[in-house]
Amino acid sequence: MSRTIAALIAAVLMTVAAAAAAATDIIDATMKHGIVVDRPTILLSDVLEGADAREDVVIARAPMPGDKVALNPLAVARIAGRHRIRWMPPANLHRIMVRRASQIVDAGQVLTEIELALMDAAPQADLEIELAGRRPTLHVATDADPSVQVESMDYDRRTGRFTAIVAAPADDPSAQRHKIHGRAWPMTEVPVLSRAIRPGDEIMPQDVGWQRVREDRVRRQNVVDIAELVGMSPKRSIPANRMVRVSDLRRPVMVAKGDIVTMIFLTNGLTLTASGRAIEDGGRNAVVRVMNERSRMIVEGRVTAPGRVSVGEAAHRLSQLQD
Repeated sequence: MSRTIAALIAAVLMTVAAAAAAATDIIDATMKHGIVVDRPTILLSDVLEGADAREDVVIARAPMPGDKVALNPLAVARIAGRHRIRWMPPANLHRIMVRRASQIVDAGQVLTEIELALMDAAPQADLEIELAGRRPTLHVATDADPSVQVESMDYDRRTGRFTAIVAAPADDPSAQRHKIHGRAWPMTEVPVLSRAIRPGDEIMPQDVGWQRVREDRVRRQNVVDIAELVGMSPKRSIPANRMVRVSDLRRPVMVAKGDIVTMIFLTNGLTLTASGRAIEDGGRNAVVRVMNERSRMIVEGRVTAPGRVSVGEAAHRLSQLQD
């Protein structure tokens, strides 16, 4: 055998050996499901099971924290093939969904930051915030601080409407920015009952508390002064912590129609009394009509206590009251 033929045979054998080695170097892979990443990039090994045997290959940018992105299966297959990874997408697979892991910023923290920004815009106002539509969910990366800041606040004092631009995380140039709309309602305090009061009971100072409510919900018929409650009695049971209407109240009935009462007359240092029957109901300091039980004469008197009426008649009536 000549040297030329021997060299040719050797070259063929080397090529076959190289092809065989290359064939054994191909990795078969399968697709993963429920793919979630926690970094700004998506690797081939994030998508295909078995691809981690190769060096990390970036195939796409990851979505923003909390968002999803759709990858083209054929594009993924081509990238895999270039790195000697064998994977063919099923015919019915049209996209590969990848989600970016995230932390959620506390909704209460978002409201607090908006309230603080509104305090700067309207420092003298007591406001309550109502967001328009669904409350936004703010996501940040898993390795970021779950914080938020209000970058701008546009507040209309006449209508109470506002638009806030918030960024999460705070003080991060790459933070996601969201526009939040809402309305700020002026608030006030009104007196309310701290416990349920029944008809006939007198409302005492210790029975009254204060409740913070929206100004637009306070009507003209609502009690707004504590003096309008103390000393009064409900016409019907009034629950605790609910705004009270003036029409729900009356003076406590200390003298009821038909009751036998003591009529009291004070003159020249003397106190004279007589028995009478009340012709009408009356609360403390109410002027009621009373009929003398013996003379049948009707006089007017002021209720001073339960069953007691102070009669302010002229002195010449005194004998008639004593008949």
